[in-house]
Amino acid sequence: MSQLKHRPEIDGLRALAVIPVLLFHANFPGFSGGFVGVDIFFVISGFLITGILLKENENQQYSITKFYERRARRLLPALFSVLAVTSVASYLLLPPSELLLYGKSLFASIAMMSNMYFYQTLNYFSVSAERLPLLHMWSLSVEEQFYILYPLILSACFAVAGRRLSFAVTLSLLAASYVGMLYVMGDNQLTLGFYFVGTRAWELLVGSVLAYYMHKLPTQGKVNDIASLTGLGMLLYAITQFEATAQYPNASALIPTIGTALILGFARPSTWVGGKLLVFSPFVFVGLISYSLYLWHQPVFAFLRALNGSHPTLLQFSLGIIGSAVLAYLTYRFVETPFRDREKWSQKRIFTFSLVGCTLLAATGLLFYVKKGLPERYDANVFVEVPKQGERICVVRDFSDVTPDDQRCHRNPDAPLTIALMGDSHGNELVEMLAEVMPNTGIQQVTHSGCPPIGEYYHWDASCREWYPKALDYLIDSEEIKTVIIHYRHTLHLYGEMGDNYPAPPQNKHFKNEAGDKLPNTNALYLAGLDALVNTLTDAGKKVVLTSPTPDLPDDINRMMMPKTVFSDKTKYSRTQTFPSSYYHDYVSVIVDYARTKQAHPLVSFADIGPTLCDTHCPAFYRDEPGYHDSNHVTLKYVAPLAERLKEHLMARSIH
Repeated sequence: MSQLKHRPEIDGLRALAVIPVLLFHANFPGFSGGFVGVDIFFVISGFLITGILLKENENQQYSITKFYERRARRLLPALFSVLAVTSVASYLLLPPSELLLYGKSLFASIAMMSNMYFYQTLNYFSVSAERLPLLHMWSLSVEEQFYILYPLILSACFAVAGRRLSFAVTLSLLAASYVGMLYVMGDNQLTLGFYFVGTRAWELLVGSVLAYYMHKLPTQGKVNDIASLTGLGMLLYAITQFEATAQYPNASALIPTIGTALILGFARPSTWVGGKLLVFSPFVFVGLISYSLYLWHQPVFAFLRALNGSHPTLLQFSLGIIGSAVLAYLTYRFVETPFRDREKWSQKRIFTFSLVGCTLLAATGLLFYVKKGLPERYDANVFVEVPKQGERICVVRDFSDVTPDDQRCHRNPDAPLTIALMGDSHGNELVEMLAEVMPNTGIQQVTHSGCPPIGEYYHWDASCREWYPKALDYLIDSEEIKTVIIHYRHTLHLYGEMGDNYPAPPQNKHFKNEAGDKLPNTNALYLAGLDALVNTLTDAGKKVVLTSPTPDLPDDINRMMMPKTVFSDKTKYSRTQTFPSSYYHDYVSVIVDYARTKQAHPLVSFADIGPTLCDTHCPAFYRDEPGYHDSNHVTLKYVAPLAERLKEHLMARSIH
């Protein structure tokens, strides 16, 4: 096997990649951009693997069989160990709905398609993503998909025209991938842009291009000091100043990738960065166990969240980091290292081990999925089956073809259309039940998922930005619609998920401008947008009915109403007294205060329907059945009394 000379400073650089990732996922202050550790890993990987491939092709020693043997020997033993332990822990700790999803993600991880599975499932930076034990497998899938094709392309280029052609093709692929990333992100395909190998390959190829010219770079001199320090500064800037945003990666990803390349290219032993900082023995040690540490941290953190019921404290996360490090060392010492012994583990044994391991783990994932999360693990008196949401075609998302005046969204189509409900996904069940209790009134549903009243700030969802003015124009221009009910999950846009805060007082999120700069006075900005919406409608002669939001839950109902482990029959939350109603009132006070003040306008009224089912506490169950589909979307049965209360409000004002 072709080997490159070992460079301990690269181990130190791996530490600089993995430590910020851990601290970012643990919500440590000062590491808001720690997710760029993955970008650093990509560049390192592209640099090292391409260096080996170049040497083998130049010496006519390249073998695809040996290449994949090295990959299997390096990656799979630790991966199988982590997946096996995580699967057992998931069986013991995760409720059926989450074990089912875990099974799907496990199968996708084994198939090296985890990135595409999560592309279809969720945004990496969403709150729900933090609870997935195998979320981090997306980056391994990107690498393996890249290394299915790139070594073959490189070898073919060498066979035709040698190193020069292979470099030209590598550079072309880098440019195409980078431009593709900019196009996909600019086209608002944000989740695809984050997970897709085609929009991430350029980061690995930055390392590949460096590998071609490494032999031409100076080994000593001031330029090395300046370049390596510049690279270090770029990494530190990205780690501490970047923020988790759905628009990543974008052009700013050049900062950590180029910074990594500068360190790889110029941090020689003669420099402070390469000769002192990165070879500091604790950094080198962390770098050596960095692969196993990366594998372990996400399951450990996910199970911390599962057991804690809300966000763990920094102390709990610190213990989780220590635990991950201990597991990583044990894995490195007793799993990774022994499998590198070619006398004990021949190529045939490695491939056999890989096949057996993949088969067993894939079968485990399929079992969890086919058996619907194995609800039989729980006592029948404990198990709660949460109802699934029905089809919601009138909740627009991702530029779907539903227009504000879509006839499919005209509830009670045989009745005259006089009312519209404008809102986000929370309006769906409310308008459905309102139409049921007011059968002689036509109601138009005008809703877009996650799309708030847009004010003087930049909303990241281009679909929302395009839909919102069209919806407003439709409501203004419609001669039939006399009344507009405004029903939003306002608290999401002000504070994020309730689970981000509860039981502590809610903390404001920050709105941003188009350049990504934070804007001050979140509440004022949001209320200004809401007020502009109300004023625009009333200026057009429309009656406006403001409503209070339905209560969120402190956690997903699947977690809240299931025991923490299969060995317990106790849940953390009560079904009927889930959290104090006083917390709900504090949570929505900004909106309620605005609505109470605004109803002084002769065309505006306020229907305080949100706390209809709350007394001293707000319930998660209604009439002995789950009242939620998740942490915030209520069921039709739960929303029925809210719709009745809204009907009473409308009828009292002769709105029908």
